[in-house]
Order: sequence, then C-alpha cells, then structure tokens
Amino acid sequence: MSFKSFLIETLLTEGGAAIKGTAGVPQATAKQLLPKLTAQVAKELGLKPNMVKAIGSAGHKPDDQLSGDLDIAIETDDVDAVKTLASRLGHNGQSKAMPGINVYSFALKHKDDIYQVDLMPVPNLKYAEWSFFADEGDLAKGLKSAHRNELLFALAHHVNMQTSGEDEAGEPTERTRYILDLSKGLFNATQSRMGKRGKALKSFSTTGRDLVTNDPDKVVSLLVGPKFKASGLQTFDSLYAAVASEQFAFPEKREAIFKSALKGIKKKELAIPDQLSSSDD
Repeated sequence: MSFKSFLIETLLTEGGAAIKGTAGVPQATAKQLLPKLTAQVAKELGLKPNMVKAIGSAGHKPDDQLSGDLDIAIETDDVDAVKTLASRLGHNGQSKAMPGINVYSFALKHKDDIYQVDLMPVPNLKYAEWSFFADEGDLAKGLKSAHRNELLFALAHHVNMQTSGEDEAGEPTERTRYILDLSKGLFNATQSRMGKRGKALKSFSTTGRDLVTNDPDKVVSLLVGPKFKASGLQTFDSLYAAVASEQFAFPEKREAIFKSALKGIKKKELAIPDQLSSSDD
C-alpha cells in the first residue's frame, strides 16, 4: 500500500476533517444531498452526468451513524478546474486543496449545519467506484471498505514480488511489485533500499512505477485470478473467500497475504474480522 493510498482511504473512510468546524452527515441527509451535488458538479464542470459519481460510505451506513463527509469522484484530467470549483463552492470561502493526495475539499452549508465535501478527479470512474465501494452489508457488520482494501493491498504486495541484490545479511536490496493506487489503478513499481552512499537502508523506497491497468476486472484477474470478476469481489467476505478458495491463483502466497492484511487493519485500528483472527499470532 502506498502512503498516498493510505491518506486517501483514511480521508474517505474516516472523514478527513480537512475543513474545520464541519458536522457529521446523517445518512438521510447524505442520500438527499449527493444526487444534487453530483448533478451540480457535472453542470459546473461541463461534464456528462455519468462522469460524476458519489463514492464512499455516505448514505450507505446504518441510519443511526454519521458520515464524516460527502465524497464525489469526477472523471477528468482538468485538476485545476476541480480545484477552482471547490474554492468557488466553499461556504464563506472555506476550501482546501490537497493535490498530494488528489482531494479538493469545500464547506457546504445545509440548513443549520456545515458539511465537508471532497472532490476527487480520477482517470477512470468505473475503477474509482469499485475501489472505494462501501457495501451496506459490510457497514452493518462494522466493516468498512478499508477492510476489503487492506486485503487488496496485501495481494498487490505479494503476488508479483520479484527481488534482486543482497545486503551483508543476505536480504534483498531491490525489488519489483504491484502497488494498488485507489484513485488511479494498479501499478508495477520498482523499489530500492540502497542509500546514496551505497549502504542498505532499513526500508524500501519506490524509485519508479508504471500503470498496468485501471480496469477493475483486469486488476482482479492479476491479483486474485482469471476466474474472478470485480463485481463479485465488492465485500470483505467475498474477497476473503476468493483468496481462501481453490481457484485463487497464488495459493503459496495465501498465508503471507492474510498476515499482511491483518497488519494493515491493525495499523488503521480497525475491527479485526473473524476470518483473520487465526492469522493473529
């Protein structure tokens, strides 16, 4: 998992509080506001309505829960237009541009409350809808899209890992592996832990990355296997079952994948799914 993906998902799953003083959004209010907001954003940017979609968990959580913000993905490469729009729509000029993580937030006044709206320009809306999908069944069980995505990040980390070079302890110093970027797609990355003085460092740094695909079905085929489709792996349970099944393309990596997913879930301080409790040793 890249640090960028970590920050993006933290904002989208926890409500990043980029705009100070905003309130939590009731689910009924989210369902009321999101269709109006997506239509307004499309019109303001001169885009077709199907190029702007609500993503994330707002409007899908149990009715007694609040959402931290309202998340909207926009299929466009005109980032400046999105930034300008966020600035223009912000109540009392309240907006915040976070280009490093590709999110542009603004304050929305609704009745007596101020809510945060996050705009995210993406190259492929179909991919963003899948990567940020929040299943109502998962949410009702206390699971977030982050749970499923930690398992996806673990798959990307392990299934295509190639290493080379060795330090004095015999540990690899160079490697290539997949990186899953939640907003842009699946990348093949080159990583090194060699310092400028020729000494091995503790951690790997990414030195380059190339897009492999941002088609959800192709991502799933590469990470899980050709017998699976993205539409069937939208929940944590379904993805876990696929990795645990005989059809999983990389059974020799299964244990390492589950351990990595558990580590990521713990790092985010999320509830540990029952399926992964046996990996907690």
